[in-house]
Order: sequence, then structure tokens, then C-alpha cells
Amino acid sequence: MEDIEEILKEANECLNCKNPLCRKGCPISSKIPNFIDAIKKEDFESAYKILQENNIMSDICSNVCPHEEYCMRSLCKRNKRKTGKYF
Repeated sequence: MEDIEEILKEANECLNCKNPLCRKGCPISSKIPNFIDAIKKEDFESAYKILQENNIMSDICSNVCPHEEYCMRSLCKRNKRKTGKYF
């Protein structure tokens, strides 16, 4: 597992988009913005519960999900801002 500081750094880079395309990119429509907000607050129990709402196997799926292909790929505006282009 990643270091907590690295996880918080990643969460704090979220732009809190008004129309979060990351959620649309998720094959199971997880509440990614809500999950990130809970992480920012260091409320890891709530973050876990958010992922469990629509996927009882989220602890397994989160380890194998190619998030860089789904929620982060061309949909994340943060990536566009960082690179100047979509992947």
C-alpha cells in the first residue's frame, strides 16, 4: 500500500470538477469524487464505505482496476492541466 502522505497528495490534486468525468469513466460508476473527498478529510472508513456501496468486492477490484485507463485516462481534467493534453 502506498504511503498515507502520497495518497493525501494525490487526493488533494483533485480539481473537484463540477461535472466529474472520472465517475463516467468508471465501469461500475463508483462515486469517485465522494471517495476522494473522504480521503482528503482522512476519513478512510467513510471512503471504504463509499466504494462498498455499489461493489462489495471493491477491496479486490481497487487493486486490479486499471484506473489509469478508466477514470484517469482522457477524462481527468487534472491530467489535462498537468500535461496540456489528454492521454
